[in-house]
Amino acid sequence: MNPLFLFLVVFVLVGAPAAWAENPPVQNFLTVHQLKTEPMAGVNYLVQGFVIYKHQCPSCPEGTEGICAPCPHPYMIISDNDKILTGANELDVNEMVLHMDNVEDFLLGRKYYFELQITPSDSRPKVLRWWEKVGSN
Repeated sequence: MNPLFLFLVVFVLVGAPAAWAENPPVQNFLTVHQLKTEPMAGVNYLVQGFVIYKHQCPSCPEGTEGICAPCPHPYMIISDNDKILTGANELDVNEMVLHMDNVEDFLLGRKYYFELQITPSDSRPKVLRWWEKVGSN
C-alpha cells in the first residue's frame, strides 16, 4: 500500500486541525490521480489541484426570470496539471469534477487544496472545505 495513502487515512481518522495555517501542509495532500486510483467511500480526502475549467450557470434572459429553469449543477474541473480547458471534454486520470455552488470564487489556473468526502451513496466527491495556494508553487 502507498505510504502516503496510509498516512492520509491515519491523519483523517485521528482528526485534522480545526483551522489551517495560511498554507495547508502540502505533504498531506493527494494528487487527483492518486485519489482516482485508490478511492474509498466514507473517507475524507485532502486533495490538491489546479482549476482548469469552470461551468457557471448562465443567467436567464431578460423577461424570462420566472419561466427560466435554474441551472442544476454548477461545477469546475481540477487537475494535477496547470492548463486551461476550453470545454468539458472527456476527463483523463489527472482530472476530476467538483460540483459546487460557488465556482465563481475560484480563478482558472490557480492551485487550490480541498477536503473532499466520498460517500457510499454518491460517487461524486463532496467538498467540505478548501484553501487557496498562498505563495509560490
